[in-house]
Amino acid sequence: MKVAFLTPLPPVRSGIAQYSAMLLPALSGRLDVTAVVQQSLVDPRVGATIDYSRFVDIKGSYDAVICQLGNNLHHEFIFDFARQNRSIVVLHDLVLHHLIAEKTLARGNESAYIDELRRSEGALGEAYARGRAAGFHLELANFLLPAVREVAEESLHVIVHNDF
Repeated sequence: MKVAFLTPLPPVRSGIAQYSAMLLPALSGRLDVTAVVQQSLVDPRVGATIDYSRFVDIKGSYDAVICQLGNNLHHEFIFDFARQNRSIVVLHDLVLHHLIAEKTLARGNESAYIDELRRSEGALGEAYARGRAAGFHLELANFLLPAVREVAEESLHVIVHNDF
């Protein structure tokens, strides 16, 4: 089975990058697995890798795509891919709101933030997003409106770390 494995890898300083670097050699003993990254440097000990820009053109040649999804900008390309392509998502964080805020609001794109929250959290998400775009912010809202529903519903399968 030919598998694409979307993830950050060392030297990116992230727990998921470290986790993937340990998991990939074990998987490669059982599957034809290629890590798909969007970073300039990769530790060569992890095995076969390709850049995401190249993967987009050949994604149909893989039997399965596994997306390692976390809550920081190292996972932006993975989040965008998982929303648009049915894949297997390993959800490392229950809350993706922080990632969405960083990829939209932090870049001055308030309308994209409102759209993202509307898609994942409905009318309540849209109302909160409009308020946050206007300057109201409540950190607790990031957890009450986790913005994970859309990517989970679009996935073929979702793998999580625990029953909670």
